[in-house]
Amino acid sequence: MPRYLVTGAAGFIGSKVCRLLLDAGQEVVGIDNLNSAYDPRLKQWRLRQLSGVANFRFEPLDITDLEAVERLFEREAPLAAVLNLAARAGVRPSVANPWAYFQTNTDGTLNLLELCRRFFRGGVRRQRSVRVGVFGERNRVMRPVQARSRREHELFYNRSGGRVRAD
Repeated sequence: MPRYLVTGAAGFIGSKVCRLLLDAGQEVVGIDNLNSAYDPRLKQWRLRQLSGVANFRFEPLDITDLEAVERLFEREAPLAAVLNLAARAGVRPSVANPWAYFQTNTDGTLNLLELCRRFFRGGVRRQRSVRVGVFGERNRVMRPVQARSRREHELFYNRSGGRVRAD
């Protein structure tokens, strides 16, 4: 049975994706760092909804911790796919502390891309971004770190010798 790794599994989208995969009979390993960007009780509630489902396993893990994620890849190989839905939530806090957002959204994604390159035969086949956002004040448009992350991590990854193709 194919096994999928879903990052951000305690988030709104991540938990829904886990549920869809499980309902389709797939095995899912969910990871999330359970940060306090918003009420962690909501994240715990989502995980409780999944915890009783057969073929679901959760590990509290941060994608910015390369060594820990590498150990997970080694334990769980072979994986059918990695669905990266981990991201720091909230626009206002990203202005106050952009480095935390950059670390998770860019460095964390780069860690996953590198591990996929090493653990998947043929490297990274596809990468898609669902983090899109445009925010504004009247006539002034601002783009959060998340909107820039996709292109930035592609550039970093390609410069590091990895193979990535954005569709």
